[in-house]
Amino acid sequence: MRVGLRSSTQLLAQIQPFHLAAGATIIALIVNAQHLRSLLVTTSQYIYDSLSNALFNVSQTLFGFSYDDSIFDQHIRLIHLSDSASNSSPNLTLHTFKLDECPPYIALSYTWGPVTQNTIFDQSSILLNARPFPVLPNLHHAIKQLRISRSGQYLWVDGICINQRSLPERSAQVAIMDLIYNGAAETIIWLGLATDQTARAIELVQKIAKGAESKIIEWGRVQSYGDAYIMNDPELLKRNGLPNLTENDWLTLRDIYTRPWFGRVWMLQEVALSRNPRVLIGHHETAWDSVGDTAGLINMSGALIGLFTVGSGSETAPLIYSLVHAAGLHVTRQWAQDKNSRYKEILRSIDYSVGIRQDHPKKLLLELLLSSIGFKATIPRDRVYSLLGIVNFMERAKGRPRLDVIVDYKSPNNDILIDLGISFFRETKSLHLLSLAGITSRAVPADLPTWIPSFETVHVPVLGPNYTRMLPFDAAAREEADFTIDRSLLHLNIKIFSPHLGTIEELGESWSDVIQGKFNDTMKMLLHCGTTYIPTGQPIVEAFWRTLIMDCDLSQRPAPSHLAMSFSKWMLLVTIQALIAYQLKNPSILYQYPPQIW
Repeated sequence: MRVGLRSSTQLLAQIQPFHLAAGATIIALIVNAQHLRSLLVTTSQYIYDSLSNALFNVSQTLFGFSYDDSIFDQHIRLIHLSDSASNSSPNLTLHTFKLDECPPYIALSYTWGPVTQNTIFDQSSILLNARPFPVLPNLHHAIKQLRISRSGQYLWVDGICINQRSLPERSAQVAIMDLIYNGAAETIIWLGLATDQTARAIELVQKIAKGAESKIIEWGRVQSYGDAYIMNDPELLKRNGLPNLTENDWLTLRDIYTRPWFGRVWMLQEVALSRNPRVLIGHHETAWDSVGDTAGLINMSGALIGLFTVGSGSETAPLIYSLVHAAGLHVTRQWAQDKNSRYKEILRSIDYSVGIRQDHPKKLLLELLLSSIGFKATIPRDRVYSLLGIVNFMERAKGRPRLDVIVDYKSPNNDILIDLGISFFRETKSLHLLSLAGITSRAVPADLPTWIPSFETVHVPVLGPNYTRMLPFDAAAREEADFTIDRSLLHLNIKIFSPHLGTIEELGESWSDVIQGKFNDTMKMLLHCGTTYIPTGQPIVEAFWRTLIMDCDLSQRPAPSHLAMSFSKWMLLVTIQALIAYQLKNPSILYQYPPQIW
């Protein structure tokens, strides 16, 4: 029998399909194994969380604390802080009082912590009426500190004094938050544990706050702002009421202002309604007015712009946003105090109606919603509920009834936004609120009609509080909007003068694209517009930059002409950033431009 040897080509031709199939199988197994591993990790985490939560619920049912009564809008519960200053787990007692018969008490303002901390292993335990009661770490730290600094006193804490599992009780207690916080002898704002920077940060805040009030009033009287844009210019800082602060001083302020407490919408009410708010970080303490006045001065001085030049810029970005929130909290507090405010003189120079002139029952709530844009709410309805206390407090001070908005945590989440949105449109007879609806918002709930404002952060807010001399732009002059609302279909029907108002011939990029250096379409559009903007006779570039800023700066309209140079420099900066980003992806671009451009 003859055994023949196959050629290498023949052999490979037969073996290769097998190898390819085997290789594909191995790759598929590897990919599937990785997917399976990921799935197992996810499943294991889910099982772990589920089992730990089940274990927690069982242990709480068998051995933990349970509320022995239900309270609504006539009673509150208070914790009695034991005199013990030991490091043992806090042993507290809970008592129920009629709202108008309470002993002096402290209210606590704090953040609950990440929503991911939801298992038994993420929580600490206190003893409440000799029974275990789980609390998140931030609250546990606060209670331990208050046992030392406020021992023997009564304390109100929403996470303990309200049965969070009872929706009727929760709704009833939220509805009387104005009475709870305003009834407290003192409100402790707990910002968390101290760091090695805290003592210096508080010292700086108190130093800056000393001259803040007089400077803020000085600017407010003439409805203007400061001009401290350069951080390393002591004379400029002094002229704007600021001490000579080093770069390290500015970075140290982050220890206070960048904590999670700032920026939560519930904090507006807790600061505004408190009679004596105090800030507590570990064992360090200062008055809220120092924190608020400092934030207000930095905001009005113009120093926020200069902060972008401190460090790498990204180091101070969180501080800048937090200072804006802190100033917003302080303004709302002064607003709520009305005639008792130290800033009552300049509060009269601020227009909160933002162009919506019609008086209506919910005007104050609408103004607060507009001024609180940018503050965060975990669930959409809390954006409204968190402000009701301020509204009711201010209405009561003027002898008017409480607002007819019912706190209801059992209804669908967006019902309150839809009901209020329809009410605002009908009562104001204005379409101004459309600028806060639809795609202008950064986060639009899927089941919310696009014409209903969500009052979330918007890319370019058209509406917002400002000085009274900044008359709102009104393209329609005094012409009233003509529209109807179909409640059943959730449709807004607007009557227009002509079915054909005009044709959109070209579109530029969105704002988010432009700041990333993507503006080719915008430039093409400008080139196609000619050299003059016909309606105003302005050069087309001038009409463009004035449109971008709604033809105003912080305190006047029309915008001063020197901002044309600012626009030119900004465009140059954006262009350079775009070229650098493009060069990183396409190194050969360097050879397409003459050396002197670099």
